[in-house]
Amino acid sequence: MGVGCSDSTDPADDATGTGGGSNVPDTRVLKVASSWFSASEQEALLVTLNAFQEQTGATVQVVPLKQDQVERTAQYQSNEVDVGQENFYNLTNSFSNSAGDLTALNLAEESDLTEGLAKVFPQVRTALTVQGQLIGFPMNLHRENTLHYVKSLMATPPTTLAELKQVCTDYVAGGKVGAKPLAIAKADWVYRIAFESMLPSSVVAGTATTIDAHADFAAAGEVIDYYRAQDCLWVAPTEQGWAEAAQALIDKKAKMMIHGDWAKGYLVQLGWKAGIDFDVVPAPGSNGAFYYGIDTFAINKSSPRKDLAVQFAKIALTNAVQAGFSEKKGSTPGIVFTDPEHAFSDPSLKTTYAQLSEGFTLGTAIPVPPWLGSQGGPLMVGLRDGVKNADETATDFMTVYPTSN
Repeated sequence: MGVGCSDSTDPADDATGTGGGSNVPDTRVLKVASSWFSASEQEALLVTLNAFQEQTGATVQVVPLKQDQVERTAQYQSNEVDVGQENFYNLTNSFSNSAGDLTALNLAEESDLTEGLAKVFPQVRTALTVQGQLIGFPMNLHRENTLHYVKSLMATPPTTLAELKQVCTDYVAGGKVGAKPLAIAKADWVYRIAFESMLPSSVVAGTATTIDAHADFAAAGEVIDYYRAQDCLWVAPTEQGWAEAAQALIDKKAKMMIHGDWAKGYLVQLGWKAGIDFDVVPAPGSNGAFYYGIDTFAINKSSPRKDLAVQFAKIALTNAVQAGFSEKKGSTPGIVFTDPEHAFSDPSLKTTYAQLSEGFTLGTAIPVPPWLGSQGGPLMVGLRDGVKNADETATDFMTVYPTSN
């Protein structure tokens, strides 16, 4: 990323430094692992890194995050990483050793973080607590069930699965001319997000009966299967190409995209204006609920720069960094703002933050559960490839769905 990169043998790694509690600059190098690669993601991360470097004098070396789970777990247990990025539902996999002990620092025991952690939404703190220990802090929340649509191509976005299906039906009836109804990338996790976004909150929360859950899984799967069979999908040329799918909206090759709200940040970074060129609304089928993932950072318990890593967390949890990060990334802060109307300059962020706050009050803001976030992607492959129908896919999802209801 070009942010204070240094060779891993830099002698500054072993300097004592002074952290953030002195006017004397810290000369050490903090190693932060990240998988963010798009322009908007990197711009957002720079908000945090620059604030940290300005306030401490320390340097940040961004370490590419291993994608293989075994390699990533080993990476987090070495001195290669001081602070690591992770999806909140994968914290246990990445920060546990072979004995089942946690390898991430319990942040609740760090007095320097008391003030910052007190601002974190209680529901988010709960989601980041593993084995009774708070091992992660939120950099931002992402609404996964987000429908992005091109305003010049669509006056009124669909709000129900029936309306979403009708968009495809109308496209076919019109001779399949013009922009495709929906842009997507082939990666299983991208399909999982689209599928998950069409589910009612009771299913995502795991509180629906097994009969209702199977029916809702099948209903969402039927829409995806219909879009595939009727050639209503603009599919990105590369498997992981969610950014290419977002670009298809700009190029007017597709009308809609159901994806996490980081796609919004990507569109804005490319010059599109929310509310003018495009807009975002809750995905059809989710009935206005807020399904969120948490971009999380955890601190390596064995880091020789643990005190510096704690200062990184402290700065990352400040109002200015949380607001600045989300405005760049298209996400929502994970902390409570007493005056959100004046905290954000982005009107769509003000709206989304209000929806999140209301969702926490009403109980409709729901973290994506591990059975869906971690296991849902592979279960979408058969439907994506046309070798399984909606009912068969629903049956597959019932194998991971909580069965106590």
